[in-house]
Amino acid sequence: MNNVARMFERSRPILIIDDCIIYRTATRGMLLKLGFRAEKILLAKDAVTALDIVKHKPVQLVLCDYNLGDKKNGHQLLDEMVNCQMLSADCVIIIITGDSSASVVRGFSELRSDGYLVKPLNYVTFKERLPKFSRKKRLLANMLITFAKGDFTDTIAKAEEGIINATQLSYGAQFLKAKALIQLNKCDEAKNILINIQGKPVRAEVQIEFARLEFKQTQYKSCLATLSPFENDPIHCTEVLLLSAQCYLAQQELSLALEKMTESVKISPKNIENYIFSSHIAMAMFDVKSAYAILDMALSQSRYSYRETLLLHQMVAQLNLNVIQFTHDDGKSALFARFVERYKHWRSYYSRKDYKPFELLLKARAHGIKGNISKCKALLNEYLQWQDDEHISSVYELIELAKVHAILHEIDKYQATISRVNACLAQGEPYKQQTLTLYLNHWQSKLEQIRSDVSRAKKRCFSYLKIREFEKAVKLIIPALELDSSDIGTAKLAIICLSKAWPMGWSKNSVTKVVIRCHEVLKNTPEVLTDDYRVASKLLTKQLQVKEVSYKLDQVI
Repeated sequence: MNNVARMFERSRPILIIDDCIIYRTATRGMLLKLGFRAEKILLAKDAVTALDIVKHKPVQLVLCDYNLGDKKNGHQLLDEMVNCQMLSADCVIIIITGDSSASVVRGFSELRSDGYLVKPLNYVTFKERLPKFSRKKRLLANMLITFAKGDFTDTIAKAEEGIINATQLSYGAQFLKAKALIQLNKCDEAKNILINIQGKPVRAEVQIEFARLEFKQTQYKSCLATLSPFENDPIHCTEVLLLSAQCYLAQQELSLALEKMTESVKISPKNIENYIFSSHIAMAMFDVKSAYAILDMALSQSRYSYRETLLLHQMVAQLNLNVIQFTHDDGKSALFARFVERYKHWRSYYSRKDYKPFELLLKARAHGIKGNISKCKALLNEYLQWQDDEHISSVYELIELAKVHAILHEIDKYQATISRVNACLAQGEPYKQQTLTLYLNHWQSKLEQIRSDVSRAKKRCFSYLKIREFEKAVKLIIPALELDSSDIGTAKLAIICLSKAWPMGWSKNSVTKVVIRCHEVLKNTPEVLTDDYRVASKLLTKQLQVKEVSYKLDQVI
């Protein structure tokens, strides 16, 4: 048996993933020539086949082509295999690619691959580089598996044994020991090890781990100083920028955090988690347009990967509504159309029982924003009556529920839902707890500011009505209605003002739409029984002479 084959276990299989039969056959031939057993060499022509194999076989070596055809590519495939823990911690991962650019190599390095080979392959290079790529994991196999299982005490024991018995294990064993000590909160011991193995020139992976330790100890300025020299490292820069952003976020320096993440996403556009983190930072800043744009890019980049989830689709739709609700662009109709496209899309790919609860809330808020309060309430009631013991509300769904309660001015229910959100956040990832808490604080402040602005507008409107300055009154009340379309007092004032004067340039059709909206808000409220409302409604019926409005107004007079 060839020395290369002896590095691996005879009983565990090897997987070749390539959509081209010529390359699959050629790679298999080279492995056979190196002494690997034919029955242990498994072949996959696409991601689906490869995933099925690794789910059922204890693969010890993966040779994966970068380009796997039209759908899931090699990066997305390995992302799923690695992050869903489908591969053993000691499995050697080697990329085979025709593109050896820094961005491609960096992308696979982030997935903890052990090396890459450039097509076309030749036997001499393959024979030389395979053992170099594989040696570290084969020597550290037991330690890596123990660490992955979370048995950090046993990892340390195995590492100490390896340090004593084999010089070639020394660096890798010490590095794993330091990482295990950090997990056990033995930070001073870990720090001493990392200092001793940092090397000359300094090893980037050691310094990054040292920075993680400083971050864990809330030494944020020291952490940033440790990371700074590696921000331009061609392989590790994305990881460095992410950790720097986390430092800035921990210090609530949100603009700097977003700046680092913007750079990270630009350098490594296939890293979906970085998009999601960036979007959360933008949310914490209440930069609704940026948050939406970033997460929409994440959704686009995630296509065909396991990261393209129903939740991601619905989070993007949620941010889509934020842009509509809190900006004053002319493109709102296009954004509403895009929102409708989004929920029609996920209906085609996901089961109704999974998408329906969150969708009901999203549609409820959309109708609330448009002033269709009856529809908003009906959709909310449908959500509250949804019976499915298997459904677990995500924190984003609970946030949407709180927003719908806020639109309907159901303050007690809003506060109760926010308490549920906070309880959920306390059990989740720290960055989500921090960013979403800041986001909700901004949201609450924004709502309070809007209601304060509307209240002032209503007072001024009343003053103008008293002195019969009807044009000024209507000019004030229409923007107030756009700010808070569910406020009963604003809707009533809009009816009264429109019966006295119309905004300049408005058509009968424009006024009719607003009247119908206000009717929706006022339906079944005591306001429709007041004399001033009755008089205004009768005047509008005569002015508009539109059957729908006349009918609707007659129903409440």
